[in-house]
Amino acid sequence: MCFINSSGGTWDPEWGQVINRADFLLPEDSSLDPGSVFNDSALPNSLGSVLGDDKTAAETEPHVPTTTKLVSQQIDVKCRVRYVALEGRSDMISVQNIIKNVAPRRLVLVHGPAAAKLALQQYSDAKSENTKVFCPGVGETCDLSSSTNSFAVQLSDQLINSLSFTKVNDYEIAHVNAFLSSDAKTGEATLCPVATSLQTGRHGVFLDQPTMANVSDTLRKHGLVPFSRESGRLVYANGMVSIRVAKTQIQIEGDVCPEYFRIRKILYGLFEIV
Repeated sequence: MCFINSSGGTWDPEWGQVINRADFLLPEDSSLDPGSVFNDSALPNSLGSVLGDDKTAAETEPHVPTTTKLVSQQIDVKCRVRYVALEGRSDMISVQNIIKNVAPRRLVLVHGPAAAKLALQQYSDAKSENTKVFCPGVGETCDLSSSTNSFAVQLSDQLINSLSFTKVNDYEIAHVNAFLSSDAKTGEATLCPVATSLQTGRHGVFLDQPTMANVSDTLRKHGLVPFSRESGRLVYANGMVSIRVAKTQIQIEGDVCPEYFRIRKILYGLFEIV
């Protein structure tokens, strides 16, 4: 296909320029050589000039002047550069939360500006009276040993023979009712048992930390299914007995009935009584 540059013609608002179909038809004379249609005399309009010499076509095109101008300009930006810590470490608020939750007895502040360490020291002193804070400088040392009143004592043979140990998890625990005796010559302290006639009654100590799941499973093994569950409370015996587990204690409430005493006896088995 060859394009014809024409300044005239009719234009359709939707389809563009209207083309005359007769301008692109071959002559009806059969004696005409098909190759001669490409001669300048046989081509309609100005098609011959388009297929002519490139130099002639270039000379006829108008020259459009082009200019490139480089300008350097300084722009004042109204902003300022601030230091942004991107070390991936904790900020002041997170460190304060760690100190608050851990509540350490000894706290050593290192690797930081003096103002930041002073702020953490003041925060720790204000939040916890049991935390001793150290801010050593470069090359300085600090003593972290705690001065507690601890003594080494010996157990007498009578006391050891009178103890009744109870195993709780991985430990063996016994209740001791004794007094401290000191040897005047050697200064050694010995723990001796109190005479039976001088011993007074005491309440038993329940050792263990049962959870709500332990209580429910234990009672289910004995054929007791909870009547309902209400906000951390188990209800048994058609609502007559309720059980609540709070930290290390089990609270049993209900009517004085056989089911109440049966459940209480089963729950006592969850503890080691010393």
